[in-house]
Amino acid sequence: TIEIADNVINTFSLNDFNFINENEEDALGLNFSVKNVLLTDVNTQSINKFIEELDADPVAAFEALNDVSIGELGFNGVSFTADVEDEEIFKLTGEAQLSGVQNGAIETLKMSGSVKDKYGEFFGNTIDSSLNSISITGLDLGNLLTAIAMEDEQLLIAQLQNGFGISAVSIEGLTANIDDEVKTNLANATIEIADNVINTFSLNDFNFINENEEISINIGTAQFRGLDLDFDYFSEMALIENTARFYGLTDATFNNLSYVIEGEEFEIGEFRLADVTFEDAILVRGILALHRIKLPISLISEMDRSIARAIESFTNSESLTLSISNSIDLNIESGTYDTDLNFGIEGFAEVRLNAALAGLDVAQIRKASKANNTSEVMKILGVVSEKLSISSFSLEYNDDQLAEALLSETPDVGQLVGMSEMQIDMMLRQYTEQAEQLKASIKAFLEGKNGFKFSMSAQPPVRIMDMQQLFETGDMTKSIIFGFEGS
Repeated sequence: TIEIADNVINTFSLNDFNFINENEEDALGLNFSVKNVLLTDVNTQSINKFIEELDADPVAAFEALNDVSIGELGFNGVSFTADVEDEEIFKLTGEAQLSGVQNGAIETLKMSGSVKDKYGEFFGNTIDSSLNSISITGLDLGNLLTAIAMEDEQLLIAQLQNGFGISAVSIEGLTANIDDEVKTNLANATIEIADNVINTFSLNDFNFINENEEISINIGTAQFRGLDLDFDYFSEMALIENTARFYGLTDATFNNLSYVIEGEEFEIGEFRLADVTFEDAILVRGILALHRIKLPISLISEMDRSIARAIESFTNSESLTLSISNSIDLNIESGTYDTDLNFGIEGFAEVRLNAALAGLDVAQIRKASKANNTSEVMKILGVVSEKLSISSFSLEYNDDQLAEALLSETPDVGQLVGMSEMQIDMMLRQYTEQAEQLKASIKAFLEGKNGFKFSMSAQPPVRIMDMQQLFETGDMTKSIIFGFEGS
């Protein structure tokens, strides 16, 4: 059925349509069917203009596309097959719905389906792909096609900056296999965009394989928030500035990442960027963590074979696994700065460093970041160091196998303890209480081979430039409390 009035197709519907063509000469059979087609509120004049321009001037046709308006267009139960001598060599199935086409933009677009080209007769490559569903809200298709057709760099940048007009995308169940060499799978993914910012992005179970290039990429889960799209993609300075501020990202998490090339596997168990906060273009808060970074020994061997052999012998593994994390918290008004750094190598040891500073002149730091030469930077940092103070500091070592392996070659641990005690007595002769505590802690560590911790705290904070004088005069413990632990 069709209803037309005032150059507008109010409604067009088609149900249970089927077309069959059989060619006895080449034994090719074609079968096309569609269960339902629905078309509403179409301006026929704009369609005719688009068709005319497409034939006369393809570039102008894309501009004319902006005048096309469609209320709704839907295809349900679409099927197209091709058979040769009763063998199905091609099959396409699917559904598609779009609505709100106006001014070159599509309000909503939904699709699902599958395609199989068994021998590559239609696409040139064998293909076996399927998609459970894809849904796109808000796509500025007209301006995007115009930018590409006219090679308009500025219009293309504008489209990138606003995310091609898209406000949301969701994908479910994507699989693709090309020539049984390139394969990809995606369980699901979602994107939400507003005001030129990707507010949320999530992805689950993605993998890509290129058998010919011996490449494999796997992502267990990926999520991030706050990715800023509004910058000049072709400006080197803009790229540098946006890299420095993480492109606006506030949180990002990737789990179970792996990359394999020619049999060499690189893995990251977790990448996490969290609580990222900038004030006046200065990073004041954030957490960066990479856990279970797995590197093949063969890669290390390319840089230094002797180190690679030592690591392989020590860990009895063909890979090196390490983790690192760092958090910072800067208060611009008070000038306090807290940081926590963790670094560990599986099979070796883990080290944790924590520091709390005070008296940090943020205005001078900002000035140094804009300085044009190294001498000016050093001069400014010298001014900063004059007021810089320390509130607390701790260094903690937790052993896995490193101390055990190194000390196993020491014939007499007792002799090593005695030597360390002599050095401590000489160095801390003015601080007998702290010396005894340190000696006991080192003895416990050398015998237990588990861990060692050094800590200090000062209230009020002590200027770093004053610490040497305090130490030499024997007044250090009047301002700072020290602690030592060993096991």
